[in-house]
Amino acid sequence: MVEFSADQITYDSENDIVTATGQVRMDRDGNYLAADRVVWTRKTGQIRAEGNVVVVDPQGDQLVGDNVALTDTLRDGVVNNLLIVLESGGRIAAQRGTRSNGVITLENAAYSPCPVTSESGCPSGPGKLGQGEPGRIRGIGRGGKDARQARCPKRTGALCAA
Repeated sequence: MVEFSADQITYDSENDIVTATGQVRMDRDGNYLAADRVVWTRKTGQIRAEGNVVVVDPQGDQLVGDNVALTDTLRDGVVNNLLIVLESGGRIAAQRGTRSNGVITLENAAYSPCPVTSESGCPSGPGKLGQGEPGRIRGIGRGGKDARQARCPKRTGALCAA
């Protein structure tokens, strides 16, 4: 069962399509979606999310993208211009990401094990991949350093605002 809320919801009963706009929130089995607009074609199980899209999986990893196509399990789908904010603090950025049956495939991807922080060392939003020298994901995409060789900047010990 998919639970959702939005500022406005319309239902096309002839085509079995739900369109939700304004602070759309969807939740299914611990997979969470937030977006500005969602179109859910119930006959096919396809969900299209647009604008400020964030998907959070049960492990706490956040997938951020402009436009996202998902199945109504909220687990499998395609994201263009993808940023993954890992629960551990690392970041993965990719031109395109797909997930099918638990297998994630990234195209032209870069990885940084470093949390994104400000110059003073305070946590920062997901707007950039990270500081330090990012590693590269092996497989689809460009070559580069192995992720295990990436280096994180030193912590400054600065006090951060809550």
